[in-house]
Amino acid sequence: VPFSSTAVSPVALGTGVDNYCNSSTPKCYNCTFAPLCLGSYSLGPYNCAELYPSKPYCTDGVCSNTPYPKCANQTQNHFVCTGKGSFPDPNDCQKFHVCDASQNQTTYTCSPNYVYSHAKKSCARKNFTADCAVIKCRNTTAIEYVVYPKDANIYGLCIRGKATVFSCGERQEFDTNTSKCKFVCKQEGVFPRDNCRKYYECLFVTTNRYNYLEWECPAGTRFDDKMQACVEGTCP
Repeated sequence: VPFSSTAVSPVALGTGVDNYCNSSTPKCYNCTFAPLCLGSYSLGPYNCAELYPSKPYCTDGVCSNTPYPKCANQTQNHFVCTGKGSFPDPNDCQKFHVCDASQNQTTYTCSPNYVYSHAKKSCARKNFTADCAVIKCRNTTAIEYVVYPKDANIYGLCIRGKATVFSCGERQEFDTNTSKCKFVCKQEGVFPRDNCRKYYECLFVTTNRYNYLEWECPAGTRFDDKMQACVEGTCP
């Protein structure tokens, strides 16, 4: 199978395994994006067309000058979907990309004097220079993470100065110190975790500042987000 059929998973450097690198033959993300593998560990995708102009296609998980037949007549992609939803273009603040669950993407360009607003998931009038936000890769040789200036839920994985855009989960922000997404409290209440028996409790400290506690439901129960409490039952 030359292409992976699942969405790209954001993986911290050298800490996660995905289905792009953990087989005898690496899998391409699409016609032009290849995985950067460290053994069976994935560091993320990189764009062959930008990094290796003479080998613009991804074939069997590596850059090649020979495309797969299905890619021969396709326009080279310069954006790769890493999940479902809206994503800012890393280089052009007037563009954004909408990705579906099958990694199909549609690119939109805002009108003059308008820029992409991730808060609105659409275009908004540009009132200040800072309204034009892009992901600036600082180092052209190393691998680094850069947080999107307008929303810390969005971040870029920069490889040789080229950024691939990722999104953290709900109520999460990317922490460049740990190279991972982390839960962030922005209001009081209880919120589910990735484990159905566990949840966070956010406590008010002062204006715009909260602390949180981590709780686990008793054995034989699970956390119900609608009930905001532990209820009898097991995880789905």
